[in-house]
Parts: sequence; C-alpha cells; structure tokens
Amino acid sequence: MRLLATFTDPKEARAFAAFLTDQGVAVNLEEASNTDWGSDEYGVLQTSLWIIEEDDFETAYKWLESFQHDPNDPIFQAKVDTIISLSQLESNVQQSQEPSQSRKTPVVPVMKERVTLFVLILCILVFVITQVTAPRFTSYPPNVPLGPLFASPTQRVMMYDWPEAYAILSRVVNAYGMKGLENPASMPPEGKYLLNQFHETPYWHGIYDQVVSYFKTVQFNWNFSAPMFEKIGKGELWRLITPCFLHADIFHILFNMLWLVVLGRQIEPRLGVIRYIILIVLSGIISNTAQYLMSGSNFIGFSGVVCAMIAFIWTRQKVAPWEGYQLQAMTRIFIALFILAIFGLQILFFVLDILNIATVSAGIANTAHIVGAVIGFLLARSDAFSWQKSKA
Repeated sequence: MRLLATFTDPKEARAFAAFLTDQGVAVNLEEASNTDWGSDEYGVLQTSLWIIEEDDFETAYKWLESFQHDPNDPIFQAKVDTIISLSQLESNVQQSQEPSQSRKTPVVPVMKERVTLFVLILCILVFVITQVTAPRFTSYPPNVPLGPLFASPTQRVMMYDWPEAYAILSRVVNAYGMKGLENPASMPPEGKYLLNQFHETPYWHGIYDQVVSYFKTVQFNWNFSAPMFEKIGKGELWRLITPCFLHADIFHILFNMLWLVVLGRQIEPRLGVIRYIILIVLSGIISNTAQYLMSGSNFIGFSGVVCAMIAFIWTRQKVAPWEGYQLQAMTRIFIALFILAIFGLQILFFVLDILNIATVSAGIANTAHIVGAVIGFLLARSDAFSWQKSKA
C-alpha cells in the first residue's frame, strides 16, 4: 500500500477515489487532522488517498496528474453507483463521528501505538520515582562531582555506569553527611580514609576533558588508563539503554515525551512493533555509548532516540515520500535552529574553558544527539526499515 496524495478538500478526495475505483484501482481513504504544531495547517482535516496494490500505483499517479490539471474534466465523472456508495459511506462516517445526544461522558481518544505508549508511561513512572527518592541537599561541596551526590537509588541502577569511585563517595555521604564533605578536617580518620580513597580511585571522565586539556597545554597527553564500562563489564547490560528513560526535570521529560508521541505515532504504525523497538534500542544503545565515551556516565534522557526518530522521518520523506511521513517545514526550521543553538553554546563553553575564563557545562548531551541523528539517517536509508517490507 502506497500513499498517492493528500487532499485538504475531502469532497475532492472522495470524487477522485470514486473515479479510481471505477477504473478498477483499489483505494483506501484516511481522514485525520494535521498534528504538526509547527505547520500552518495544524488542525486542518486532511484526507490521504492510498493505493492498495503496488502494480496500480503508476496508473493512479498518471490519473492524479490529469485530475490536478483539470478536476472538472468530464472523464473524472465516475459511475453513478460508485458515487452513491462513497456518498453513503461518507454519510455513515459523519453519523458515527457525531456525538450521541444521550451520551454525556466525553469520548477520550485511545492511543493505539502500544510501544510508544509503553515508553511514555515508563519514562513518567521512572521520573516520578527518581524525583521522590532523590536526596535533597542545600549546599554543594567543592572538589567532588555533584552527579553521584544527587542521584536517586533508581538512577544509580539505571545510569550508564556507576563507577567504584561513586560508590565510595556515596558511603562517605551516608556515614558523615554533606557537612563531612564541606569540612573534611572534621571527619574521623575512617572518614578521611574513605574520602582519600575516593580521590585516588580513577574513573572514566570522557574524551572531552582530555581534548580541553590538550588545547590548554598543546601537548598530547591522552590517558585511557581509567577503568571503563565498570558495571556493564560485570554483566549489568541493561545500563546500555536505561539512561534513555531517566530525566532531570519536568521540562526535560515534557520536551522529550512530546516529541516521542508526535514522532512515534508516525513511525510505529509504518514499521510495526518489532522494527520500531529495534530502532529505539539500537539508536539508544549507540548514542548512549558514544556520549559515555565523550563525557563519562553523567548523562540521562531520551533525546538521543528522539534525534534518531527525527532524522529517520526526515530521511524517509526524501527517499520514500509515498510512505506518508510528515515533518513540516516549520518543524524542520525549529529543529535546525535548536541544533545550531546547542552547538553554538557548546562551542562557546569550550572556548571559555580552554582560555581559562570559566569552566561551564551546557548540560546537554550533544554527542548523543548527533550520533542518534546519524543512526536514524542510516536506518532510514535501509530497505529493512521501509514500510513495504512491514506489509509483507
């Protein structure tokens, strides 16, 4: 089944569908409102005309060109019985869509995309749990990473890695509190020993710090001696994907989940459950691993997968426009501006860092975004992720 055209006038769509049916071409009409909030046609009812059989597509496309040139041409007047049947179908659809006078409970639309719904609920549940169980501190001790201090028990299990150094630091906080870290001299010998052990235990910080160090000293001093993949190496393979389901705050999860719903509701029906899961898992694992290699384990969020989904739809629009993926011009402009903005911030903070003006983190996993987009592009170029194969 291939998308032939999308009409903004439903009567025009039905008239042309009636003509094609009269010509022996099996068709299917789908009516839906435009859900792309970046489009000028947001909320407008659109009618998609699908050709059921692949062999009929070329014939239908030629008729479409003629119809678009002159829709009032007498040749497009279908047989009376065909028009009547379509008109009756339209009447039935309108009657079924009209709210019943006796029904007082509003109809709630049901989300049919099961995987998208599952991921949405999972991310929300994990977010609520992490927010409720995360430790609350009002002070920030110097010379220690803040990530492990504010991580909830759930985050410790789901982050890409939880190095031994983080575990030691957690034991210090549990035993002596934040005041012990703020004033190490006040801790007993056991506490000082643990804190010293933390500082002497190496863990993977990422390539980025080494790149900054090189530009500061102009000397090659690459150091890969710190242990990597500590927990994954011990069999905790779920950590490859679970950072995707963690989010830092309400704006973080709201942004990612809105994109998940908008994009997932297009991709899942066209790919099917299995290939849609493969897209999510593959892009999540690869983008997470790339981000870990770049900056260490202190990153969370679904945005790497979101970027893969955006790139996937964008590419399928180019290579297979008949599949009906929608990513409107305004949405593409917004995405491009967003990417340029975060890339510009990263460059600015990098320059400030190497010039010793300030050490600032953008708090954005740019590597995961870029790698996720590349994965989405590559999958979209593969025939294994075309809609035609999912119909076989």
